[in-house]
Amino acid sequence: MAGAASPDGVFAPAKDKVGATSPPSGVGPVTTTDRVELSGLAQALTGQAAAFFNQMDEKERGTLETLVKSGKVSVDDAVKGLQFWADEVTFTKAMTLVAPTAQETDQARQRDDSQAAFAADFQEFAAISRENEARSEEYLKAVESGSGDVAAARERLDEVSARYRQASAKARQSNAAIGDTGLAIQDGFQRRFQAVADAKAASGHPDGGAPANADNKAAADRLAAAGLGQLDLKEARRRFAASVTDFPY
Repeated sequence: MAGAASPDGVFAPAKDKVGATSPPSGVGPVTTTDRVELSGLAQALTGQAAAFFNQMDEKERGTLETLVKSGKVSVDDAVKGLQFWADEVTFTKAMTLVAPTAQETDQARQRDDSQAAFAADFQEFAAISRENEARSEEYLKAVESGSGDVAAARERLDEVSARYRQASAKARQSNAAIGDTGLAIQDGFQRRFQAVADAKAASGHPDGGAPANADNKAAADRLAAAGLGQLDLKEARRRFAASVTDFPY
């Protein structure tokens, strides 16, 4: 397992100060100007919070800086908020690094097959629905106008209506099959979650097996309310997740 743990059990980057790790491609380094402008925040950012900050682009850093400078967010909340996202993303990424069981692999294949089957069945149903609508209109026009072969129009409508009912039943059945595989996949998700939680707790992490610290989560919520939330940090979270390549606990 790569990723050294500090004495308190927190998975830390090679260095724990802002700018110590390389920023993501396309994201500028933390410059001297950044350090001066962020002042207290830059000094407070260490460990995983600093590593997450290093994955933020110029716009994200600028938003954080503005919130801190304006007093809308305290330095403490800024640090704890970034720590929360680092912990949450690390935990989630760790779940993807837990090898699936043979049963889960088979269930995933069944899910993919079921989804493909439903897509095909639904396309067939949609096509027959359009045909059924056209035949219904044809029959009604024949009845209302009193011209044309009403019996023949009715026969064509009955034929397509029978196929419509069959296609509808088939689509419902294949859709239900997706739900069955979904329950099995959920079981696999819970197994991986528990495996990561157990490993995190066993590593001596101060948060135990929880994905993240509750106080840090509250700080992240305040940070989001001020204007820097999950969606705003989408790309930073993606880049940070990509930086976690080995099981961290």
